[in-house]
Amino acid sequence: MRPNSIVQFERLFLVSFVINVLIYVLTWHSSVAALTARGGMPGMDAGTVLAVFVGVNLLAQLGLYYLVARRASVIAKWILSVWFVVAATSLAYQAFQLGLRVSLVSALGWIGFLIFAWSISYLFKPDAEAWLGKR
Repeated sequence: MRPNSIVQFERLFLVSFVINVLIYVLTWHSSVAALTARGGMPGMDAGTVLAVFVGVNLLAQLGLYYLVARRASVIAKWILSVWFVVAATSLAYQAFQLGLRVSLVSALGWIGFLIFAWSISYLFKPDAEAWLGKR
């Protein structure tokens, strides 16, 4: 049986995942337009490039979630932890470089990030560490 910390990680991670999907949906057209304006990848449609990027990103997130929550993978735990540090650094850089903007998407982004951080914290609770360590 999985410990409570892993169950909480799973719930919170999936909430942050749904928020990320919602953000992708809300920003799809503007992201395609921005990629097209930059020139994207020559010979490829910007929508296709973005769809591949988003698909790989979401599949990687789900795969890591599954490995941690269902297969007790310590390696996946640390990959998610590094992913969190990269996301925190990126978010801080964007906040300082671009300033804090108030919009639905930015609010969802911060909420999703905070829930993601909260979910990662559960991986370092004693019961989760014991469960991950014994596999």
